[in-house]
Amino acid sequence: MQKLTYTLISSLGDEPSKKMYLWTAPDPKFPEGRKDDTHLSVEGAKTIAGLVAKEVIKLKTPLARHVK
Repeated sequence: MQKLTYTLISSLGDEPSKKMYLWTAPDPKFPEGRKDDTHLSVEGAKTIAGLVAKEVIKLKTPLARHVK
């Protein structure tokens, strides 16, 4: 999964990949904004979950029968 995630994020480029993580504009809670390359945004989490689901199906693991 690390290799698949790395390939995806690298293919997006620097600026577009920021939407996969918690990069936010300044607001009252975070006056300087957030520049978090560790934690996924909702969009990033959905995208990575999709990668996981595809890989589970591809590998034909017992879990695959539960993937929709």
